[in-house]
Order: sequence, then C-alpha cells, then structure tokens
Amino acid sequence: MKTPFTKAPLFAAVATSLLSAAALADDAIKATTSGGSVSITFIPSNDQFYQFQSSSDLVEWNNMDLFVSDGADYMHFISAPSGRKFFRHSKLAGCLRAEWQGENANNQFRINVEWNDAQQRFEGILTLNGIASGDVGFSIGELVWTATPTNDPRYLVEMQKYRSGSGGVSTGFYWVQGSIDLAQCSETHLHSTIVPMVKVTE
Repeated sequence: MKTPFTKAPLFAAVATSLLSAAALADDAIKATTSGGSVSITFIPSNDQFYQFQSSSDLVEWNNMDLFVSDGADYMHFISAPSGRKFFRHSKLAGCLRAEWQGENANNQFRINVEWNDAQQRFEGILTLNGIASGDVGFSIGELVWTATPTNDPRYLVEMQKYRSGSGGVSTGFYWVQGSIDLAQCSETHLHSTIVPMVKVTE
C-alpha cells in the first residue's frame, strides 16, 4: 500500500551513540560532548513537523521534542548520561497537517488540521458541516478532532467530538477515542478507527 512517506524514510537518520560524539550515517544529527553536557543538533526542513526521540537500548524510544520547524537549526542540551544514548527523528505525522473531509456520504464534514505546540497534539478545526454534523449543531471554527503522538511514530491517539441534537440545535456532546495507524494511510486517505477521511485537494 502506498503511504504518505514514499519520498522519505520512516526515520530521517539511524541512531548513533551519544558519547562517541559521532554524526549519524547521513550526517543529519550530531551529538557533541562539552564538559558535563551534550548538545544534539540537526538542520530541519522549514515548516516540517518533527518527532525527536531518545533511547538507551535502540528498542524502547521516548519522545523528547515534538515541534514544527521554523527553519532554524535544532539544538537540544542535556546532561551527559552515564551510559550510551541514541537519538532519532521522524517526520511521519507531518502528513496530518492538511484539510480533511469525512467519507460518510451523509456527513462529509471538513476539518483543517494543524499542530498545537502548547497542547502537543494535532487539532482539527471544523471548516464545513456535513448534513449530519450540521443537524446536531456543530459550529464552524469548533475544535472537533485531536491526534496525540505516541512513542511509536506510526501511531497516534485520536479523539473525535460527537454531538446529540436536531434541527441545528445541540443538546450535548462527548468525545470518542480511537487510533490512527499512519502505515495504513495513503497520500489522500487518513485511516481512522472512528471516521475515515480523505484529503481535500480542491
């Protein structure tokens, strides 16, 4: 199955030992020791989402930074660890930053998804109501969808807002949790366990 990431590998670089202060195989990330601290640097692409992670065993990875690059060089300082440390970054989830439309013929709502740095999650703002969402009282500009990265760049925890009501009047709302597997997504389709969506290209 074609994925949104055919033009780039899952991770932009292979992890490297921190204490050796060696660059990664493709020279994307560099770790340099100085006194009791270590600086980790790389040059990110402008306006690109990055998930920067660390590991002590190359098996279990933990998020260190989640951000959209402003084009400036990335630099992160940490105290020198007692053991080996490895780093990597992923751009996988960057494909979520787009306008998406629900695939249900009766509810082709649209949301515009962007990264919220303060909340550390992707957020979908309603830009167009479908038949069903308009009937239960959703409002344009309302936050209706979120996706939070996990320690595995392939998966995100999804939350989608539901409302009850009729005639354009809402009587209540609740949130439903699902998941997104980016490996199951394509260039134009977002695979959601709640409501699959297609990218708006017009």
